Amino acid sequence: MEPTNVRALDSLTYDMILAGYFRDAFDVAERMIELEPLSNLGYMRKSEALFAAGRDEDARAIAMRVFTEFDHVNAKWQLGVDALLNGDDESAMAWLERLWIAIGQDPAEVRLLVTGARDPENGKAYLDEWIRSAVANAANLDERRIALSWYLPFGYLDDFWRAIDTLRGGIDKGWTNADLLEYGGMVWKRSGFARHPEYMPRSRAQGLTELWDVRGPPDHCSKVSGDWVCE
Repeated sequence: MEPTNVRALDSLTYDMILAGYFRDAFDVAERMIELEPLSNLGYMRKSEALFAAGRDEDARAIAMRVFTEFDHVNAKWQLGVDALLNGDDESAMAWLERLWIAIGQDPAEVRLLVTGARDPENGKAYLDEWIRSAVANAANLDERRIALSWYLPFGYLDDFWRAIDTLRGGIDKGWTNADLLEYGGMVWKRSGFARHPEYMPRSRAQGLTELWDVRGPPDHCSKVSGDWVCE
């Protein structure tokens, strides 16, 4: 109804990435940039669509542009998580330290988190305790969600899906804060998020497979012998 409403286009881009239509999300993000070229919002959605589609180099270039031109915290987060998923912990820590400074936290915490979580013997226990403490001290639901999101870049997908359940509270349809975790899973699809055994049952429960049947296959799934298969 309002084709020049950038906030509506932002929501549409978010929904398309969540549903797996990454190329369509990219096109909508391009429209956002045309409408508001001095805003970081369209560029961030564009980089997220590119990361989700597996075009990592292009996505990094956009994120770097957002960092250089806007110095936006989301660019630091994106580049930090991207580096963690690539196993480049030194680069990840450099970006996340910038993020910590921007949000008024002690950047020394970043090295403790990353080195602790990567410990080959006690890393999982360290990360569990770090997240438990962060959740216990969260001032609001969004801080709790951010704390739980750390399971994904360190590769603990079972725990990440349990975190989604925790935030969703048993609600199969309708928006909850858990959707933001699922959105992150789709942006960082290369983590194995959509290949996880929980992905297809949740997609069916939330009506995504019905959407795919009507709208056409998403970019990461195809039908094999009548069943949706995603990667």
